[in-house]
Amino acid sequence: MNIPFLSSELKTRIVLNPFILFALVWVLVLIVYLFDFSTIYPAIDLNLFVFYLLIIACSLFLAFIYQRKFLPKHICFKISNPKPAKALAVACVLSFLVEVFYTKSIPLISTLLGQGGSYQEFGIPSLTFVFVSLRIALVAISSVKIFYCTKYKMGNIICLLIPLIIFCLVYTRGILIFSLIIFGLLGLSRFRFSLKSLLLVFALFLLFAFVFNVTGNIRQGAAWDDSSYLEAISGFRYPNTVLSHFSWALVYFGSPLGNLNFNVCHRLYEMNFSGLLSQLIPDFLSKRIWPEYNSEIILVQPGLTASSIFAGSYKYGGFLGMIFAYIEFACVLFLIPLFCRKNNKLFLAATASVSAMAIMSFFTNTFIYSGYSFFTYFLLLARFIEGKDQFKMHVNGKPFVFMVIQQ
Repeated sequence: MNIPFLSSELKTRIVLNPFILFALVWVLVLIVYLFDFSTIYPAIDLNLFVFYLLIIACSLFLAFIYQRKFLPKHICFKISNPKPAKALAVACVLSFLVEVFYTKSIPLISTLLGQGGSYQEFGIPSLTFVFVSLRIALVAISSVKIFYCTKYKMGNIICLLIPLIIFCLVYTRGILIFSLIIFGLLGLSRFRFSLKSLLLVFALFLLFAFVFNVTGNIRQGAAWDDSSYLEAISGFRYPNTVLSHFSWALVYFGSPLGNLNFNVCHRLYEMNFSGLLSQLIPDFLSKRIWPEYNSEIILVQPGLTASSIFAGSYKYGGFLGMIFAYIEFACVLFLIPLFCRKNNKLFLAATASVSAMAIMSFFTNTFIYSGYSFFTYFLLLARFIEGKDQFKMHVNGKPFVFMVIQQ
């Protein structure tokens, strides 16, 4: 059967399976932590280690279900509207200009001038997270059109670059990384992996880790190759070596688990139902309903603040709270793509987005933190407005209606 649109085939499904990526990232985090690059944290608690082994196993099982339901073999997508999202791009630019006018600064320029803390105060209270969400949504939609459409490539690339440049100017490394992960996953989904491609991905990862190190040093007002600040506060085991040029990535990869592990080792939690509930709903709601509760746990080093998806739930519910957090997150990873699945463009944007959320879960709770999740509401709203994404054609002389072609 001669079916068109095979140029939009999803060639590597696992990079859009959030449960596989969730399991993989936590395996890597455990390996990095066991290497003890940052010496300020205690050895991993046995109960915590067993908990991670169990959620990794559960994630691999759920990955199989997700693959069968959403990403079967030989799946192709046809995007009905490949035109750039110009209105969304204009909204992103205008919102950034409003923020610059409000704060009278551009964080990257201020940082280069030696005012390193300015990026933390940039933005408009109660509005900036909405602006950030618009930009991430533009990244996701533009990335889908770049990789799964053959027309308007340059226009979609420009629409992609607009939010990425804004994130660079605002110096929000976490959101920039998150956006690049969405873009990268959609790109990787269009290629079949080989040994050469795996080596290329590894080389790009090393380059990214190096650049992350440089930006971290500059943000601290140091020379691009001076990681002494981070090495001092983290007790980095290999100072003044080649690994120093990757110390920010290594420490940031292990420190969230380290902070959580410190609290687990010292049993620093309370059983508080309201507090636990506050850590299971988006922060733009919990901050207004329960302002007295937050996800901040006791830190070994105040300069290393990340504490993973499970920190807040452990603080108010111990291991039981962590189980609830995992169950909730697993439901989110299923539900967002489920609501978008009948619109090809939005489904691809949604599944890449939840996959990125799964990867960044080692760093923070990407569901309750609005900066990483609120943009999915825009995807869901667009699904409601746009409706289904169906196309009619004839196959062997018979009418054939499809949203996703399966062989």
